Amino acid sequence: MNRLRKLSYSPRWVLVGLLLLTMWVYFPPYHGSFVGDDYVQLDYIAPYVERPFSALALLNPFTLPWYYRPIQNWWFLFNRLVFGLNPFGYYAFLLGLHLLAVALVYRVARQLQIRPFAALIATTLFAIHGHHLDVVAWISSMAIVSGVVFTLAAVSAFLSWLHHHNRKHLGLALLFYFLSLITHEEGFLLPPLLVWLHMLHTARRTQPKRRKKGKMAEKRFWQGWQWPVSGEETAVFLIMAISVIGYLVIQFTRPNLTISVGDTPANQYLTYLSPYRFSLYVVEFFVRYTLTFNWLDFLLRYSIAWSYLLLLAGAIWFWYGGRTVKFGLTWLALHAAFIYWALWSQKPELFAGRHLYNASVGLVWALGWVIDAWLKRPFSPPALSPNRQRAILLLVLIPLLWTHIRITRNTQLGWLADTQEDARVEAQMKAILPSVNDKTHIFANRFVMKPTFLPAVARVWYNYPLPNPAGAIETLKKHGRADRNYYVFDYDGETLYN
Repeated sequence: MNRLRKLSYSPRWVLVGLLLLTMWVYFPPYHGSFVGDDYVQLDYIAPYVERPFSALALLNPFTLPWYYRPIQNWWFLFNRLVFGLNPFGYYAFLLGLHLLAVALVYRVARQLQIRPFAALIATTLFAIHGHHLDVVAWISSMAIVSGVVFTLAAVSAFLSWLHHHNRKHLGLALLFYFLSLITHEEGFLLPPLLVWLHMLHTARRTQPKRRKKGKMAEKRFWQGWQWPVSGEETAVFLIMAISVIGYLVIQFTRPNLTISVGDTPANQYLTYLSPYRFSLYVVEFFVRYTLTFNWLDFLLRYSIAWSYLLLLAGAIWFWYGGRTVKFGLTWLALHAAFIYWALWSQKPELFAGRHLYNASVGLVWALGWVIDAWLKRPFSPPALSPNRQRAILLLVLIPLLWTHIRITRNTQLGWLADTQEDARVEAQMKAILPSVNDKTHIFANRFVMKPTFLPAVARVWYNYPLPNPAGAIETLKKHGRADRNYYVFDYDGETLYN
């Protein structure tokens, strides 16, 4: 009888191969161009280029009327000092952060006791996904990627603490938490997740090997958790709790040009807590992650029914899943709920694939647990050998992976066309206006990008600190009479007019 030889592989080298594949897929063909909001981010850090250490002022939440993300501002400043206005280095740095996030997803999956093969499958599902392009290959999304890196590093350090009780690991968890908090708003979700992870770990550790059925088993599970286990843990979680309260106070009191939490009426939040509104979000979240946009209209037509089915399936999965499933799905639920409350309830038109990046981490861990459970002999059909099981998984994974690569490539071509159009407009503008000086003021009625972006775009294209007023035509109307130093552009049919 012919038997399949046992599949021999090195998880470490497979992970290296996955990282190289991810690099090949996501490094953008438009690496010579900035995109949209990138110009605005460069504009925010421009005052600090001559005096980099003065950028410590960005720790003050009221320094900029934008999101409170000092790490992102410092990252842009560092790239500006090192690479100048050459976007290539920015893209390479950002892709390196994503590769680090991928490696950390695998590391935490292993720490959660998912075996190597299943952990690699789960990591692949995170590493390459069709909705990752505007995170991994859009410089302005740097805060999302770096926020995930710091969050995963904190979780990994905390798991090391739970297993080895080395104070160094607990200190690293606290450090990475604070870095995540000043990187992206989702960082404040980390403390409750770490508390939940602590509960799952200690309850699992103190459970008897043979579990009783029904309510007694669940009672035993919760009785197994004891708090506090150590004074160090209590101190760390107390510090985290105080920082979260202070962080939320800051977010409710500081100005924000995009989304102002404090200025949003309470009745608006209550409106979006209605079952119908919430069901629309659940369906859209599901469609964006699965990229099944052809079904969107049909699913939205019966959004309440579909959302209840999805939530019911998630609840059953949570109830019968192991520790990793419970932790992963809680991670997914908290991040999805935050996006709903902070973004979708106010500006649903801004909801995009990049907002699923953090939430998808928990989902792939839960999927990894399912794959690992299926690969274990007691849970698999007797006729299927371990190699056949792995072959089936690879036969499913490879076409799925190819589909996401093809979607990513097609999206990249669209972005490339946009940047090429930007380059044509830049050449036209410089032909009309070869140079600028302190007296030059540039406005636009229509432009290849938002007219409000025009001052920031012009400062990068001319590499010159243009003074205000400049921008959209409305700004010119407010300013009053213009003279020969004022240029007003209009854009139509890929042509820029003076």
